[in-house]
Amino acid sequence: KNKLQFPVAGDVVRKYGDSDGTGHPARGTTIATNAGMLVIAPADAQVVYAGKFRSYGQMIILDMGDGYHMILSGMDSLKTSQGKFVFAGEPLAVMGATRVASAAALALETSQPTLYIEFRHDGEPVDSAPWWTGKSTGKARNDT
Repeated sequence: KNKLQFPVAGDVVRKYGDSDGTGHPARGTTIATNAGMLVIAPADAQVVYAGKFRSYGQMIILDMGDGYHMILSGMDSLKTSQGKFVFAGEPLAVMGATRVASAAALALETSQPTLYIEFRHDGEPVDSAPWWTGKSTGKARNDT
């Protein structure tokens, strides 16, 4: 815990447990970012899914071990593929120019692209806040 860097630079606009705009608590974290921003792997992980999913844009599901999975959605183009093992800091995707219309992005007061992050343990959403660090990990990052 307290060791993961957010997968994209930006501002947290919705936290786990906040109202999701439909009268339910958010099951993940939403970050408003800029078009073209690089989305990186926050930890070493196995990519168990990478592709378009319903209205969520491009989605990536990472198996981080010990029953933990991370779901990332709202991206425009992928730089990884299903079955690949990725290292922390490795590029996964690029954010698009507009926000993806999905239930996770309802009632947000931003027109910026948003990355939705859902952290799961044994299949159940959990608050990811204790896992993130506010400091740079020192890993290389290319946001262009």
